[in-house]
Amino acid sequence: MYTLNIVNNYMYDCFFQNREKRKDYIVNHHHKSKIENLGNGYLEVLGMGVVNFIDLGAKKIDGYNYPEEH
Repeated sequence: MYTLNIVNNYMYDCFFQNREKRKDYIVNHHHKSKIENLGNGYLEVLGMGVVNFIDLGAKKIDGYNYPEEH
């Protein structure tokens, strides 16, 4: 599980679907949103496409370092 923070500075609303909980979120344009305890899901940005979020759980993908917050 993880937390997704979205700042939508785009001219349109975006849409996030949490596949684990079967819950949909709409992030209005020029707003912020914090979505907690996510599993697999996707973020759809109108005119740009879809970004998939896959919860790998405790498994680390070989050849990649642990992410650092900036």
